[in-house]
Amino acid sequence: LHKHCISNFRVSIVGASDCGYSRGLLSLAYDYKLLDHIEFIPFGDNVMQFLSNADIGVTTSLNESFGRITVEYLKSGLVTIGASSGGTKEILDEFKGAYQYEAGNAADLADRLCFVFNSDLQAIALQCSFNALHASKLYNHENHYFSLSEALCIR
Repeated sequence: LHKHCISNFRVSIVGASDCGYSRGLLSLAYDYKLLDHIEFIPFGDNVMQFLSNADIGVTTSLNESFGRITVEYLKSGLVTIGASSGGTKEILDEFKGAYQYEAGNAADLADRLCFVFNSDLQAIALQCSFNALHASKLYNHENHYFSLSEALCIR
């Protein structure tokens, strides 16, 4: 994002901050002089409270099987950006104004983020509200129970 002259951002990475992966991310942030823009937040029980303070949700997993966090982003009304692989791709294909980038391609992700930052934020907010309603209708306990019972032939 710095290469695109965007400096007003904060990245919150939710998960274990004491593992090797997190230390590697911190090392990269240090190398690229981004430490002031990144925070690590430990896993917690109240994901929705955390998401209520976010503007954009990014799923970076190279192969997210079910895409649950992507659905949480959509249901929270966040601008949602996800890697075009696995369950995330299948989910985002259903939503206008949700963005995909080539899995593993940081430059493509940066381009998507810059597109959002340089877009009509009012129009994006309206689309995110529609996406939240659509996601809430598609991804709820009743629909998942029905789909599971159909798959298992339970009546």
